[in-house]
This record gives sequence, structure tokens and C-alpha cells, in this order.
Amino acid sequence: MKLGSLRGGRDGRLVVIANDGQTYAHAADIISSLREALEDWKRCEPLLQQRSDALNSGAIDGLPADVADFAAPLPRTFNWIDGSAYRNHIELMCQVMDMQAEKLLSSPIIYQGAGDDMLGATDDVVLGDEAWGLDLETELGAIFDEVPMGSSAAFAHSQIRLLVLLDDLSLRNLLGQELSVGFGPVRAKPATVFAPFAITPDELGKAWQEDGRLDLEMRAFVDDRQVGKLRTNDNLLFTFAEIAARVAQTRNLIAGTIIGSGTVSNAHELANSKIEDGGPGYGCIAEIRAMEQLTQGEPGTPYLRAGNRVRIEAADARGDLPFGKIDHRIVDRQ
Repeated sequence: MKLGSLRGGRDGRLVVIANDGQTYAHAADIISSLREALEDWKRCEPLLQQRSDALNSGAIDGLPADVADFAAPLPRTFNWIDGSAYRNHIELMCQVMDMQAEKLLSSPIIYQGAGDDMLGATDDVVLGDEAWGLDLETELGAIFDEVPMGSSAAFAHSQIRLLVLLDDLSLRNLLGQELSVGFGPVRAKPATVFAPFAITPDELGKAWQEDGRLDLEMRAFVDDRQVGKLRTNDNLLFTFAEIAARVAQTRNLIAGTIIGSGTVSNAHELANSKIEDGGPGYGCIAEIRAMEQLTQGEPGTPYLRAGNRVRIEAADARGDLPFGKIDHRIVDRQ
């Protein structure tokens, strides 16, 4: 099942999307928003599935789905937690920052983000100052039902209701300032951008693996240059459920909690890490700059600037894009 939120109201208007992403059907008679549906999932899920089946079978007519009409699947949520689940990203960042990676690899790294203002796939990203160092971060996320304090990873896995694709933007030069004092990040994490469709795991077929890993090709573009062509199950240290269980050691996770994977990152060889050199490329500019520093002595690739266009998509084995795609521009603050 594929769900989305049309723009309108603080929480958007819940709709059911056809499997091909081309049409949608309203769901207001079932529940008004996805946030409310997640809080009443036992009742809403079968009704939404019936609407989805009717739309895909042609039993009801769908309306044309224009991605510009869609907000983030959850325009706001009460709990947005991001992890860093890819070994290569942790090791590469630690190497260039002269930090020890070992202690960061034994358990999930997590921070609590701000879930009050999520952006839609085509929303402009406003940059206040280019000196802040705006960076894309190609990520996947899972939306959970309630995960009580003390839950196991196995139970948390059973509570995954939806999967999402996102660009968890970072202001790298502010990030260093915040982390240097041992607190944050808050200022360094602007609003996150989401692809238009949230999908139930079964929508992915074999790409959703029994252990909670996703087997997809993550593609990232800055303007006309493809910077990443990554496998989402390569180099993964921790699943969404393992991250959720780590957080739930000390607190309850409410329905609607989003857990992010951190930047998708595959193992690189210094000599051939770029796509044009036959490598997998990168899920963020910070990794590009790190590799430049290690191989050339200093970074040369700039962070994002006003006028840049960022596109992110995750493709299955057939080349389909189950989440739709992210396609946003960076603009100056007016």
C-alpha cells in the first residue's frame, strides 16, 4: 500500500496512491491525516488497504497525482530520530576528522531531530548563509507504531508500518560547532525533505528482506551530475528496528515515530570511488570532500549553493521508484 499527504492543513490530507504512483484516491472518510491514521492503525489499515485495492483494480477512479501537490507524508510528527547505520560513513568521517571509529561501531549512533516542519519533495530549501555548508544526505526511514520502553529489536521490527525516502539536510560548518561542545545538533539540522509516498514494506516485495534490510539502488544527483549510485543493504551496521530498540531502552516511542538510517554509504577504494571511475559514488558532499582531502590534501567540491538542484531516488530491481522522487532546489532567504 502506498500513502501520501496532499497539501492542506497542518497535517496534510491523507490519500491512497496507486501502485504505479500515477493516481490517488481520497481517504478523508476513513481518517483525515496520516498522523491520525498511525495513531489508529488497527482500525484504519484494513480500510485503507481496501481503498488501495479498489484503486489498483479499477473499481474506483483515481485522480492524477502531481508530486507538486504533495506535502511530506508526515508534514509533522512528534518524534523524528536519526541514526548513522552505515559503517563506511562512520569510518570515513572519523578518518578525516582524526577520530577513533571503533567506539561508534558497536551500537547505533542516534540524535533526536525536530519533527515539527517536514518538507515535501519539491519544496524549495531556503539557505540563510552559504558559509553554513549545506549538504544533502540520502537516507531511508521507517515509521513505527508504538514501541514501549524495553522492547526488543524483534518487537520493534513488527511495529514498522511504513517506509520513506528522505534528504536529511545538514549544515556541516554549524554541525562541527555544535558537536564540539558535546550537545546538539539542532541549528545544524534544517527541515528534512521527504519523497511524496510512504509505503508499507510489502510494497517492496523481495527488496524488503526478512532481517529488516532494504535492497534498493539509491541514486543522488546535484544539478546534472550523478554523485551516488549506492546499494542500501551494503555496509549496513544496524537496521531500523535495532536503532528503535536502542532508543526504547529508556523511553516509549509513540506511533508515528520516524527512524532514519543516516547517509547511505558503500565501501570505497580511494582510487575508484567516484561513479565516473566505476565506484558507487557518495550519498553526501561531506564524503566527497573527505575523499578529496585524503587523496589530494584538501577538499575541493563546494557544499550546496543557491541555485543548485538536488534529486534523490531509490529504485527496485525493475527500476521502479516506489517512493516517487525528491527533486528540490536551494534558494536564498528573501
